[in-house]
Amino acid sequence: MSDLDTLTYSAYLCELVDICMQDEESNRELFKHLVTAFYLIKNNAVDIETLARAFEIKILQATGYAFSLDYCCICRKKLTSSNYISLQYSGGVCKDCMRVNGTYISYAAYNALKYLTKVPLENIYRVTLSKEVKRELYKLLSILIEQNYFRKPKSLEIFNYLTEFHEDKV
Repeated sequence: MSDLDTLTYSAYLCELVDICMQDEESNRELFKHLVTAFYLIKNNAVDIETLARAFEIKILQATGYAFSLDYCCICRKKLTSSNYISLQYSGGVCKDCMRVNGTYISYAAYNALKYLTKVPLENIYRVTLSKEVKRELYKLLSILIEQNYFRKPKSLEIFNYLTEFHEDKV
């Protein structure tokens, strides 16, 4: 992991906290998550993309936008897995319910999302996700963050642009 990766993802985590909180608002749980994330980044103990996705989930949970992944968010039937997330109801949808105002994801991404929702941030170093699952989670969580907060984080977009530019040159 390069210094640019470390710096960019650290700035992104700070930007997320800034976006999701009001001025002068206090949230000890978010502060604990931020300190834990910085500790894991500093010690190279975790895949930084996986950490970012887990942190995004923890931000959504701490601010009241948590997913309902154990039960269908429409009919409340128990779910073991799903391949559809309702953006309107912030949760998984069973195969029997109508699928509108949401997005399809792979079963692997759904199960990863479900696991990251439950695992403590300090245990994220145990999680390994494929590139495809990371990409799906990034897209889904970006939509939810953009939809639920007053502005969209920019630091990761700039990093992705620089990374793509560098890969095109090589």
